[in-house]
Amino acid sequence: AWAWDISDTGIIVGEAGDILNPRACFWDGIGGALTYLDESLEAGSPLQGLSSAEAVNALGDIVGNGWTGAFIAIPGSP
Repeated sequence: AWAWDISDTGIIVGEAGDILNPRACFWDGIGGALTYLDESLEAGSPLQGLSSAEAVNALGDIVGNGWTGAFIAIPGSP
């Protein structure tokens, strides 16, 4: 796994997986749980292959790269 950025609140973003199939992920910094961003996508989402989370701000907004281009993930309530 590789970490690329950390927010003021301790959220760490990066990528994990093997070199041929990297996946964008984040660590919550408190409980240490690793979460893959693609696990949050709804079934049939046009976003596929979120390969790297590059930066995170204090609000928890994450930007990164995927197979189809750049993305921004904005946290929301369920």
